[in-house]
Amino acid sequence: MTSTSKYREDWKLRHVGSTLFLGGTLMLSIIMGQALIVLAAPVLLALYHWAIAPAVKFRHIAGPPFRPLVGNLPELFKNEYHEAVYQWSLQYGPVYRFFMGPTPIVVLADPELSKNVGLTLFHDFHDRTAMQSIETAPDGLVFSKGAYWAGARSAVMPLFHTEQLEAYAPAMHGALSKMRARMTEAAAKGEPVEVKQLTQQLSFDIIGKAAFGVDFEAQTDAETGPLVVAANKLINTIKIGSGAPLETVVGLFFPRAVQDCIAGLMKLVPGTMERVGFENRKFLMDVAERTAAERRARGGEDDVMRSSDFLTYLARTARVKDTGRKLTDREIRAIAMEVLLAGSDTTATTIAMAVFFLSYHADARNKVYKEIDRNAKAGVKEPGYSDLAKYSYVEQVVKETLRMFSTGPLLIRTAKRDMHVAGTHIPAGTIVWLATETVHRNPVHFPDPEQFRPERFDPHNPEALQRHPYAYLPFGLGPRMCVGFKFAMEEAQIALITLYQSFRFEPRPDTPTWPLKVWAGIVLKPSENILLDVYLR
Repeated sequence: MTSTSKYREDWKLRHVGSTLFLGGTLMLSIIMGQALIVLAAPVLLALYHWAIAPAVKFRHIAGPPFRPLVGNLPELFKNEYHEAVYQWSLQYGPVYRFFMGPTPIVVLADPELSKNVGLTLFHDFHDRTAMQSIETAPDGLVFSKGAYWAGARSAVMPLFHTEQLEAYAPAMHGALSKMRARMTEAAAKGEPVEVKQLTQQLSFDIIGKAAFGVDFEAQTDAETGPLVVAANKLINTIKIGSGAPLETVVGLFFPRAVQDCIAGLMKLVPGTMERVGFENRKFLMDVAERTAAERRARGGEDDVMRSSDFLTYLARTARVKDTGRKLTDREIRAIAMEVLLAGSDTTATTIAMAVFFLSYHADARNKVYKEIDRNAKAGVKEPGYSDLAKYSYVEQVVKETLRMFSTGPLLIRTAKRDMHVAGTHIPAGTIVWLATETVHRNPVHFPDPEQFRPERFDPHNPEALQRHPYAYLPFGLGPRMCVGFKFAMEEAQIALITLYQSFRFEPRPDTPTWPLKVWAGIVLKPSENILLDVYLR
């Protein structure tokens, strides 16, 4: 073979090799490209779901600008959520949307719209969505759904009939006698009182007797009992916005199954909010379940309602209306937990805030004194539930306190199907917030909303007569209205009557002024101590 022929042969071999190499490389590139597409597709779909889809789906509703992935979380972390909702309503009106991460929230800040969603269209906005993974939610009243909720509510309603509300008054006066003794001692020593702490301990003692049939001794132990400590720790883990548990944030971005998984993992980590919440919730549920089992074991249903004890009634007498079945221990402990948490913290805050407002408003305080003294002269010194009709101004004080400091600033509902409200399309599954606290601050419904004026709730006041009937909703509305609102009003009124029979409270140089700094969880409460000087009348 000549050198030329050999060169040509080598060239052919190299050419064929190069062609095969290039062909193989191209094939490998195609395969790798297809693999990348397969692998990237879920990521791209997820990015679309989080970064683009929410803004596209809700572009027909006005609201703050949407940021990919985070939505409007920066604003919610900068301001407490109720304040952000209020500020947005001033900017965008009574119907708008915002995003907690990629999760859309439609806000309605109008009394007529509240009526539509909470009452007229109730069956289309029947359920609530919990922002956290709460194991008791399906068995309680607050977040349970559908037919179960209706049955459980029917079983609980007799606890708040007039006869039973009358039976709770002695427990309230018993707890108040301890508080009065502490106030008297402080007045004699010239020491200030921190009303927020005192009213919380008072409320725990009352709910302990009324719900559990036991004395929590919250007012006699300086460190408070283990039940009170557990309840406080649990309440402080239920947070929205800044300081929320990791599981709450995860729930904004991922399905409930992922949120439950993260919550389960975080419960294993000491010191996390999830672990603290789990431990204290379990402790309280175990106490409730043991107590319910003991009451059920006693047997008999005669005169059970006169025991003025929620658990005794739930364990031995309560029946689901449609089926007639008794509540299970699991259901009882879930309901008892909700009564303990919702019934103690919110009412304690309301009483403390009423004392705070009255300490700065002498005219209103003097009207309270006048009404209390008039009834005392008529022989009413320890009023029961039926006597509260004689204390109309005290009732107005409580209502105005709840307007100015709404412990529950929102009503949460979920659209069951595609709906149109006020001409606005709300897709099925959308979380809807009825911004009741925002309406309470609206001068259209409450002129001079930053002024403490109990008279605005005088039923003969023209302002009250002209007000929209659903402008004031401190306890909600419709079938999902707070089941214990009459109990809460009874406790707050009796507490104020008892305190102002004997004491006068005055602000100090270190007493905060309105507006107060707020801790915003599932309920609102002051984050500042409320120190007041106390004097005997």
